Amino acid sequence: SSDVCSSDLVDGAGRLAAEYLLGDVDLSGKVTAVDALLAMRHAMGIITLTGQQFINADVDGDGSVTTSDAILIMRNLVRGIELSMLPGKSN
Repeated sequence: SSDVCSSDLVDGAGRLAAEYLLGDVDLSGKVTAVDALLAMRHAMGIITLTGQQFINADVDGDGSVTTSDAILIMRNLVRGIELSMLPGKSN
C-alpha cells in the first residue's frame, strides 16, 4: 500500500510539498531498500538528508532520522506495515 501524507511543509527545492510518500527517501515515487539504506546512512552520520528527503525518512514522526526509521522502512517492505499508521503520522 502507498502511504501518501498531506503536509504544509516545503521540499528541498523550496516548493510546497502538498503530498509525499512516507519512506520514499530517494524521491523515486516508491519505497525500496535503497530508501532504508539512505535513512541508515543518515542515522550513522555518513550522509545528510535535507528537505523532502528528511521529511520522508522521518517515518516515526519524532523530528529526527534514526536507525529506527531505517528499520521501519525495511519492515514496510518485508511485512507490508502501513507507515502512515505509526504514531505521529496521519493521512
